[in-house]
Amino acid sequence: MRIVRHVAREGRDIVQQNTSRAGKPVDQIAGAAIAQVDRIAHGAEEVAHLMLGDSGRVRLPATALQAGALNASAFAHAAYAALGHALRNLGAHSWLISEVKSAMAFESIRGTNDIQRATALIVAMQNHGAIAELRMNPGVPLSEEDATQLACFGLMLWMLADKAADDAQEALDAATALSLALQDDILKARGDRQAIAALLKEFRYHV
Repeated sequence: MRIVRHVAREGRDIVQQNTSRAGKPVDQIAGAAIAQVDRIAHGAEEVAHLMLGDSGRVRLPATALQAGALNASAFAHAAYAALGHALRNLGAHSWLISEVKSAMAFESIRGTNDIQRATALIVAMQNHGAIAELRMNPGVPLSEEDATQLACFGLMLWMLADKAADDAQEALDAATALSLALQDDILKARGDRQAIAALLKEFRYHV
């Protein structure tokens, strides 16, 4: 269902972009096609909500990176919901998040404490391409690569935060906003595990 939603919306956007310069008859036909695509995407969204129990709020465990708190499957499911929410807050227009690649990233990491695991996950999520087909809204001053880095950092910052389960979405919003405020430092630290770990350690209790 996630693939259906993504492909439907991508197709709609391409049609819109290529008919804006066409004549009125073409534009009218395209408008009807776009409306149908929107209905397909909306239908897929509703089916996904029923299948996944998605109420529109981010559902994630209150603790995530403590030893034994998550396995690869649970992390991938959590990351799917949280990254989508974070990317939207960062100004992304569309994206595709792979739970398979998120699980692979989780299984590839090593670390003796939560900061080390979070740092390794930020790098591994990007190396495995867990976020793909990312497009930002017009006028958003972030590249797709930078938005991916900030979203992954925000995800880990949020997972490290001391939060109640019913405060998960508010905590994720705060983590994303903090990542955006720290973007210069976060982007400068790309690939530098020591620098990433230092930022996570300094700001984990600010969420």
